[in-house]
Amino acid sequence: MSNIKTTSTFNLNNLLSDLKLGKFVIPDFQREFEWEAWDVRDLVKSIFQDYYIGTLLLWEVKDDNTKTLACEPIRGNKPQGNENHIVLDGQQRLTAMYSAFFSPDVSLSHKKAMKATFYVNIQKLESEFEDEAFFYHFGTKKEKYYAEEQVQFNEHIFPLKVFGKGGFEIITWIHRYKAFWQEQLNNSETEEQTLKIDEILKNAASFEHRMNEVFNRYTVAYILLDGNIDIKKVCEIFTQIN
Repeated sequence: MSNIKTTSTFNLNNLLSDLKLGKFVIPDFQREFEWEAWDVRDLVKSIFQDYYIGTLLLWEVKDDNTKTLACEPIRGNKPQGNENHIVLDGQQRLTAMYSAFFSPDVSLSHKKAMKATFYVNIQKLESEFEDEAFFYHFGTKKEKYYAEEQVQFNEHIFPLKVFGKGGFEIITWIHRYKAFWQEQLNNSETEEQTLKIDEILKNAASFEHRMNEVFNRYTVAYILLDGNIDIKKVCEIFTQIN
């Protein structure tokens, strides 16, 4: 019997849905989540810029192998009884994605005492300052500040936790953002203001297209090991890969 059951890809929308539902669990032999906030930011940047982020190695959940490996949910998630993938390689990437796109109410890692919240600046992303578009803040003060949509729209700040809510929430947020700036355009009093807002709306349209492409078309590769193979063999495969 082949050790590999499936070699395929997740669309990002399906991967995020599975993350939210708790379908990925982490075995106890995996190290704790060790990434810094800038590592999480850079992973998100890679996704939005359509770069390859590596292949996940997963083991199909079957016959209580989650209990054998003392598996736990992704950091910040809770057991939901939906487990179907044990993460053998890719824990850091999946935990980073969960942190960025779902903003769980926990510190970023055991090394950090405060929660990190992640954002993207729309106007920078759709300009020559793309590399500076992604940022984060620790603690709740800035999170509360950016929780106000008026602030988000004025400062062109898209909270990445909106992205984790799905396609409908993403598009409706962008439409409200565009409507806000369309109203500013209707009330503009100078040619300079008009040209500036025209550029904002042009970038907003580009951002909407990008979000649709990333959410529905970006893929993450994975290898799924058959749930019937022996745990010793699984550990051998994991050791060989790492």
